[in-house]
Amino acid sequence: MMGLYPATARDLPVIQDIARRTWPETYGHILSREQIGFMLDKFYSTAALLQNLADGHRIMVLEHNGTPAGFYALQPGYKPGVSHLHKIYLLPEFHGRGMGFLMLSDAENLGRSLGDQTITLNVNRFNPAQKFYSRHGFETVETVDIPIGHGYLMEDYVMAKSL
Repeated sequence: MMGLYPATARDLPVIQDIARRTWPETYGHILSREQIGFMLDKFYSTAALLQNLADGHRIMVLEHNGTPAGFYALQPGYKPGVSHLHKIYLLPEFHGRGMGFLMLSDAENLGRSLGDQTITLNVNRFNPAQKFYSRHGFETVETVDIPIGHGYLMEDYVMAKSL
């Protein structure tokens, strides 16, 4: 049995655990261990996640047979008519079962239901996940380098899809 539910403050430890378990595998070949640690601390601290919720981000947790398997965070109205998918992570042991597509589709439907016409996301330029997004209708619209502190950059593609 699989399902998505909206996260609240009580779910933050689950989200943090999934992030800590997925990031080393996702980014270990791209980023240094120090940068991964810095980014996890910056983006997944309890304070940062509570601020995301306060700012209207919709964080959805995916469960498979009662076990948290992944999550995504969507910011509706990121820009006029645009939802932005800030986070989408699935534990490695659940890859290849259509769960990533389920979360992506849910994010698109949520953005559409809230009145947005486009969904955007940032993906690291060296992350193979860009192929996943391309297969599901996203196109690269911009290349960005975003300073995040301590001399680190997020070297991303911005991808977009019409809803």
